[in-house]
Amino acid sequence: MDNFISERFFLFDGHWAHYDPSSDAPIGQLLSRYGLACSNDKPDFVEWIDLPFYKGCKLLRIASLASDGLFPAYFVLTPEAKSLHYLNGSSEPIHYINKYIGVDLTNNNIQQYLQFFCFFVQGDVGSFHIISSEDHPLVDGNVKAKFTFDVVLKKITGEESTQTSGKGCLISSVPEERKDEKGWTLEAIILYGNAFFQAQFFVYQSGFVEMIKDNPLSSIEGNLPEYSFPKIEELTEEREQQTDGKNGQSVQIFDYSELKREQAIADREHQHHLKVYLSRLEQNKGEFAFKRYDGSLEDFEEIITLLNTEFPQMQEVNTFIRETMIFNILFRQGEIAIPAILLGGPEATGKSRYIQRLSELLSLPRKVLDFATTSAAFVIAGASRIWKSGQPGLMADTFSKHQLANPLIAIEELDKSLGNEQYCAMNTLYTLLEANSAKEFVDEYLNVSINCQYINWIATCNSTGTIPSPIRSRFKFFYIQKPNRIQRAKIVHSVYLHLLNELHIAPFFSPELPDAVVSCIAAQSQDLRDMKQLVRQALVKACVRSNRNAKMDRSTIDKIEITLFDCKPDCDSATSELRRTELTH
Repeated sequence: MDNFISERFFLFDGHWAHYDPSSDAPIGQLLSRYGLACSNDKPDFVEWIDLPFYKGCKLLRIASLASDGLFPAYFVLTPEAKSLHYLNGSSEPIHYINKYIGVDLTNNNIQQYLQFFCFFVQGDVGSFHIISSEDHPLVDGNVKAKFTFDVVLKKITGEESTQTSGKGCLISSVPEERKDEKGWTLEAIILYGNAFFQAQFFVYQSGFVEMIKDNPLSSIEGNLPEYSFPKIEELTEEREQQTDGKNGQSVQIFDYSELKREQAIADREHQHHLKVYLSRLEQNKGEFAFKRYDGSLEDFEEIITLLNTEFPQMQEVNTFIRETMIFNILFRQGEIAIPAILLGGPEATGKSRYIQRLSELLSLPRKVLDFATTSAAFVIAGASRIWKSGQPGLMADTFSKHQLANPLIAIEELDKSLGNEQYCAMNTLYTLLEANSAKEFVDEYLNVSINCQYINWIATCNSTGTIPSPIRSRFKFFYIQKPNRIQRAKIVHSVYLHLLNELHIAPFFSPELPDAVVSCIAAQSQDLRDMKQLVRQALVKACVRSNRNAKMDRSTIDKIEITLFDCKPDCDSATSELRRTELTH
């Protein structure tokens, strides 16, 4: 393998061994399982080296997965070749390995771990390269970089690089205790982008790394090459088996121990919010139940029939949900897991009411998020504790309130998202609507990951023109037209019953509407908002006409019935009287 590929961006002491299909059968079987075939005619396809801080684990470097033939892909191979974990430039795979595989940090390997962590967890402009000497490939051979490094080194030590070559630039590695956890304080010169910094880190025994300070030293003229992580899917088969609790009774949503850690290090003014969350999670330790439909197929068919009756304009949506849930009932223990749906079309077609009714029939908690009034992403993802007004976001609040892994979140007016491009609430959906990234959605205030992959999403919009195509493609889209006259006639009765319950007057009115009244209201209404207003006016007119007070003992009077007279268009005098009339329980 070319030296530029193998050693240019990641320096690690030790010998990189070539994969040998004849002697490394378990590795070959694992590679095959993930579709990473390797043969004897490609000896440099896979190289590996032992990781001293992960017992039994190897760091694999796979060249053929390089996005442009230059940068290899790196994986951690777990003991006995059970699984591969792709190092993708974020901290998530490393923290997962630390938690589930286990990290063993000692005085002898702590510097190697920090070097490993800083390279594989990138910031906005790239990795944090620890420059251990002038022999580092990003310095060696680059005249400007070497000159700047000499200036930096002299500034810190008073010596030229030629005098310190081979000594290294890790200034100290001191075991100590911080925030009730043992660890090490390390100082190092790092190259980030094209600038040198003198940085101080604290590495906890658990593998968590905290940068305490970073003093800028000097910059190199021009841009240096930077490692680019190949864009491939994460290979975490073992993780799915360990953390996907859908087949059991509960699912891990919050990392309770991480939340406790955050409370311990939070400023006093933010202790309250974190204490509230910890108290809510005290009993279940962040593990929430997964809502399932526990009825029979026949019972669910009745739900679909009811939805088709109340929302005849939604039959295509109902068919999609019916087919999805029948599959889930038959093969997935009735889990309520509906692919993200986007209901588009003109206003007042019953989209919002439909979502509400669906959540009622499935007994699924619903949280409404109105993008027309959501000013910025922090409403959803939380506002960092660096701000005095910082607080948790909607995701964290929804989970902690309902204690359920798969609630329904209704996004109203998706096409009317507010805020500038950088802080727009829409940006959070790029993460939340992809299962792999939704697993590790971070609330900026709590500073912990939340497993959002099981949320059921249904959004509404009037037009898709302002919705970015990557967001639009994450939804199953249905265009909802205004109901025709026949469909409106079917809807009138459900609107009538809904209003009786909403106004708490069902005991005083007949549960049925005459056909003539249904036809009259359907003919007058242009959309569902008009229909609701017409039905409400008819209720008031019927009450006034019958000269009955809604507070009368209903056992001594007949049920009030809506007549054709009650649903005729208003005249001025009738309107005046209706406005003075109020129905009370």
